[in-house]
Amino acid sequence: STMNLCVEALLEMNDYKECHKYAIYNHEQGQLAPELYPVFKWICYYDYLPKPDDLAPASEDDLVKNPTTFIEFRNNGLIHWILNNFDAAIGNLSQAAHMANNKAFYLKMVASCAEDSFDNAEALSAYKTAKEQAPEASDYKTFFKLYNFYNEENEPKKALETLQHSIQSYPDYTF
Repeated sequence: STMNLCVEALLEMNDYKECHKYAIYNHEQGQLAPELYPVFKWICYYDYLPKPDDLAPASEDDLVKNPTTFIEFRNNGLIHWILNNFDAAIGNLSQAAHMANNKAFYLKMVASCAEDSFDNAEALSAYKTAKEQAPEASDYKTFFKLYNFYNEENEPKKALETLQHSIQSYPDYTF
């Protein structure tokens, strides 16, 4: 169970390669928690990491019909993302973000999913919300993505401000 907790913690730390190591180990031992299989499938999909031969591909059967909990919304969002149903993925991940302890991470996931679907307005909205509601979790990547969106939207003052924040937060990230 400690290894399963590590899978979730590493996911939320954006350390997908290390998360994959823990998940694959637990899977091979038959100890991966059932609610972590969608996470494991998504990590393999998103980061192009090796998928065990005995791991079933993501399918509609993995979805919870009427999700009510954070885990159900998160997992549905990840499965929809794998299946390229981006609108459903964004909706489920947004709901998960509102229920999560680590709201900023899941808002950034919403933004990444929106970027994958070329929905720049949704991505910008998610990054802005993450920055406003969880400023302590904003990092140089978030600020740099915001900079790019503001630049594309022809908002030079906001673009410059977020670029400066990105540059200021980069040393914290690297050290």
